[in-house]
Amino acid sequence: MARTRLQLRTYAIREIHGGSPGDTAVARVDDAMDDALSMLAAQRNWGHCETTHEFVTIAPYSTGTVAVAIGGTTVTGTGTTFPANAVGQYIEFAAERHWFEPTVRVGATDLTILNPYSNPTTAALSGAAYKILYPLYDLPLNFACIAPEEPGLFDVDAGGETHEYVDMRLMQLLQSTRAGSGRTECYGIQPKRHDPEQQQIFLYPAPATTRRYQLVYFRRPGWFSSATPATSTWKAKGTADTDVVDWPGHLNDVLQAAILARVAMAIKPERYDQLNREYYKKCGEAESKDRRAPGLMRLSRNKIVRRGAKWSWT
Repeated sequence: MARTRLQLRTYAIREIHGGSPGDTAVARVDDAMDDALSMLAAQRNWGHCETTHEFVTIAPYSTGTVAVAIGGTTVTGTGTTFPANAVGQYIEFAAERHWFEPTVRVGATDLTILNPYSNPTTAALSGAAYKILYPLYDLPLNFACIAPEEPGLFDVDAGGETHEYVDMRLMQLLQSTRAGSGRTECYGIQPKRHDPEQQQIFLYPAPATTRRYQLVYFRRPGWFSSATPATSTWKAKGTADTDVVDWPGHLNDVLQAAILARVAMAIKPERYDQLNREYYKKCGEAESKDRRAPGLMRLSRNKIVRRGAKWSWT
């Protein structure tokens, strides 16, 4: 059966504390359990954590025209209704190949951009064409990293065509020197502006059409609010006794060893060295099991993933 936060806490307290701990010790045990999952995530990219995320791109929006003054941050539209999802994306004026970021949708016809508008001619825009571009897409909250041995991003609508992952410094250089929209060539990963806990995928060039993509990535171990992942909420840290640990049963030994080591560090430091050695011993055994477990299945080289890894909490 699925292991809850209460069950794991009870186990850790029984093995380490051996008594009836007070509220402070219980809180330290709870923190130690979250630390144990972080420690396991840092140990290696566990096969059961490899998974996929599908998303659909958004085509540029360019209805009507816009006006904006040199040095101004207000973009006024005519014959348009700016979409609410423009905030946090980019707007490009009259094919200038330079992007500005909308930060506020003031109303249906007004946007505020992050940086003051400028162009090589130092002339204000009036009745100008524009495009709102959508290169950024939120990733799941449990995103840890892309699969290092994989292309990572698959174009589902092109039968699994792959795209190259590049460092965000190169992505920013590409965006600043030859921006625009078109068929995706490469992608990067970056923290979302104003929300560093949320990671985003950055497509270059910005998508010119609606397309379906699939990203292969490793997730962070954490907790679910119930034993039915499809209908529950994932959490980086447990907050309720009924939260279920996001870890498969066949690797239960290494999870328990990690928890005991971290709990000992918090409330029984004299036992830490022994339990930490036990943890690394269990890690070796768990890595062997993990390599033997079924992983993601692909049809052939550069084809999209059809089925996820087989594992359960039991």
